[in-house]
Amino acid sequence: MSQSNAAPDINLRIVVRPAMRLAGAKIRTEMPFAKKDIKKLWMETIPQVKEFLNGDVDAVFGISWIVDPETTTFDYYAAIKLFSECVLPEGFSEIDVPAGLYAECELPSREMLHQLYRYFYYEWLPQNKDGLALGNSPCYEVYSSDFLKTGSLKVYMPVIAV
Repeated sequence: MSQSNAAPDINLRIVVRPAMRLAGAKIRTEMPFAKKDIKKLWMETIPQVKEFLNGDVDAVFGISWIVDPETTTFDYYAAIKLFSECVLPEGFSEIDVPAGLYAECELPSREMLHQLYRYFYYEWLPQNKDGLALGNSPCYEVYSSDFLKTGSLKVYMPVIAV
């Protein structure tokens, strides 16, 4: 489907993603505080994740649900994929991410997340000519097991055909 280039490192493509059942710890934050709040959440959550998965962490997910676009308030989950019924760690809750269309972008560094989201919401969505609008699902980041070595991650932002 559609591809777009905003900058050399931002290349969006439209993909179909399967539904996922995740579990994670949640915070509510606003864009000006997000970097600090999310870092703190991950620092508190990683030990629980490692223990819960017996150290076998294939990928972790950052899930963002917009609560109020005017105030830039959103819920953020530091999450893992669930494969079976289980007792969740204290403070974790289940998150169902629906299947659907998503704009996918691979970033070389999480330092580019703000740039990507700004481009997606304020430039790409308003200007896209493919008849796509923002979907009603969460955005999510996928941090693979080699993230600490490579720094790269994939980001998925929901879109719908209108």
